[in-house]
Amino acid sequence: MCEALCISRKTYYKYRNETDPDYCDYKLIKKVFDESKGTYGYRRIQEGLKIKFGVIFNHKKVHRIMFKFNLKPKYIKRLKIKHSGSRILANIVPNIIKRRFRPTTINKI
Repeated sequence: MCEALCISRKTYYKYRNETDPDYCDYKLIKKVFDESKGTYGYRRIQEGLKIKFGVIFNHKKVHRIMFKFNLKPKYIKRLKIKHSGSRILANIVPNIIKRRFRPTTINKI
């Protein structure tokens, strides 16, 4: 078997009985993730762990464990594009009435 995996026998026997140190934390994260039906990301899972189990994890650790064990949420929040700051030249109308607009003044207190 070591020849098929291209590793030495010493390496195989060294890591044979060793468990992953993140596995116990993964089980807690997996419980919160399954209760949310796979919709929570790492930030909400971190809050869920604090509320449900009273365990405080760093968000970086939660993110690393989720990436390691391939836990990905189904829904990802999409950022909306704000169009309010951009001007469209087609919407600018010439001043037909010839009104004079006052410049805005700041009230001094």
